[in-house]
Amino acid sequence: CLVASASQVPLENESVSMLTSIFSPILPQEFHRLVEDKGWVVIAKPGVNHLLEMREGLFAQIVAHDSDKFIDELAPYFNLVKQTHIQNTITLNPAQLDDLLTMTPYSYRAKPTSREALLTRCTQAEALDFTTHFVIYGFQKID
Repeated sequence: CLVASASQVPLENESVSMLTSIFSPILPQEFHRLVEDKGWVVIAKPGVNHLLEMREGLFAQIVAHDSDKFIDELAPYFNLVKQTHIQNTITLNPAQLDDLLTMTPYSYRAKPTSREALLTRCTQAEALDFTTHFVIYGFQKID
């Protein structure tokens, strides 16, 4: 493990057999530099339904996640080999919902009154259900 800027990773060219990007920026040229020939890039992004109930509770207008928007950027360097959707429902009590809100960008994008209303609704219900939806992509480096 290392802590560094994703735009200038302090590793040798073609020194990584598999690179993962989980809910992170996609940097095609840096990924290409780092990954060895025939190496892999595995990317996890939120799917269109990810935390939809939370977004509906926080925002007047919902903007759908566009998980595929980076595929064309990677196309000169990597072939998309596999794409998998994983969707589940989780039940959160008020403390868990507060923790999850805190670790998402919604914590600063939502109005404080909307956040409090969602937490109050959860407290009154004792728990709320939320959809988790992830899209996992597997790319292989082009020769």
